[in-house]
Amino acid sequence: MDEGHLLRSAAELARELDKVVDDHLPQKLAGVVKLHAKVAVGAAFIPIPGADIAAAVANTWTMYVRINKEIDLPFGENIAKSLATGVITNIASNAAALIVLASAAKLLPVLGTLGGAAVMATTIYALTIAAGIVYMKALATILRTKHIQTITEADLKRATDDILKDKASIRDIVSEARETYKTSKNSDVKDTAATSVDVGQPDQSLGGSGEHVFVAVSGETHGPYSVSQVRMWLKSGRLKHDCHYWTQGMTDWRPILFL
Repeated sequence: MDEGHLLRSAAELARELDKVVDDHLPQKLAGVVKLHAKVAVGAAFIPIPGADIAAAVANTWTMYVRINKEIDLPFGENIAKSLATGVITNIASNAAALIVLASAAKLLPVLGTLGGAAVMATTIYALTIAAGIVYMKALATILRTKHIQTITEADLKRATDDILKDKASIRDIVSEARETYKTSKNSDVKDTAATSVDVGQPDQSLGGSGEHVFVAVSGETHGPYSVSQVRMWLKSGRLKHDCHYWTQGMTDWRPILFL
């Protein structure tokens, strides 16, 4: 898996932080971005047009909050929300037509839903990776002249806008992320969390709002299952605590522990 852009950006940010005591910081930061990219894939399978995009944006600002915590940046969720919305909107502008068509395809019968979700999954994964890289590069740029405790929202907005002006570089990052996702899917490589879960067959007898849930495990979406069944799997350890779930009426995937 080629993670050149991602790891370089994480290493650049760690270097500017001068956290030599934590040799694993670049891997931690890259891991946060990759985790949220996988969660973003789950958003692509939300069967309601438009809800997938909203969930992807929410997932991005949550990613920014986690990065802030890793580097002790004293910013709250509101700033992360504002910044994430702007970054995702900017990066997605060139793929706007593809995103709208993929989301709208979910209005069609089953094949349309699955086809739209497949296109959306690749696109949202790439956008999330790119958004993470842009954020880390912006922070690294600011830290060359300012201490982390003095960074302001205006600093972040200005730095991200400057990075996003290099559209050719952003296109390269998105393209690399899309190809990485396609390659990993084609080779059917699953990470440890995914292979440790035997979620079983969907319960096709379920119906009605709130009676069933879909489960996202490392970017793979399974279901629908009854709520009681999922809770039993969680209690027995068949489902890990870092999984997410979605049911009709929700606009975002939530951690499985909240079920």
